[in-house]
Amino acid sequence: MKSAVASLSLLVCVSALAEPKQLICSYNSIDHISNESETFFPAEDYVRTDTLPIGRQIKWSSYFCRRFGNSTGNCDDEKKLRELKSECLAKPELPRYTFTFDTDDLNTDVEVNAEVFVERCGEDNDATSVQRVGLSATPTIISFSDAFSEEFDFNIDRETLAAGYATNRFLQCEVRDLDVSKNRI
Repeated sequence: MKSAVASLSLLVCVSALAEPKQLICSYNSIDHISNESETFFPAEDYVRTDTLPIGRQIKWSSYFCRRFGNSTGNCDDEKKLRELKSECLAKPELPRYTFTFDTDDLNTDVEVNAEVFVERCGEDNDATSVQRVGLSATPTIISFSDAFSEEFDFNIDRETLAAGYATNRFLQCEVRDLDVSKNRI
């Protein structure tokens, strides 16, 4: 009987250590947000355009407008983005990536599921657009696969919380606890 109580106590203690967390990542430089000309980072061609900073979105819309005209709405998109630029520069934290996961998942040898939500400037940021991503971790890096790029993982340095696609670290993250006290199941 004593061993059953001790085992149950140990199980409760171990499961109490797992906590749901959020890593909230945003750009750490206004220059990164406004830049329309230079390539921001080598992997940007493989990242979904609407999750890039406003300057890069304008650059890509402008490119497609020149190349294909307005047949796919690219010129209209460019005009809308240019109108939004000052609003976006007033909110340098956007786009902001929010990754949600359980701390137990940082200690597994296999990729597990997590969630990501991106808030974008000039959009009604509806939390229903959460998508599932893969999470894997090493002692120094947390990686999220399929986070708006099929080619490159979104990586976060566990010590500095600097983040970005592949080896780029152009975002800064903060850790927040996720309140699940009102969850019913």
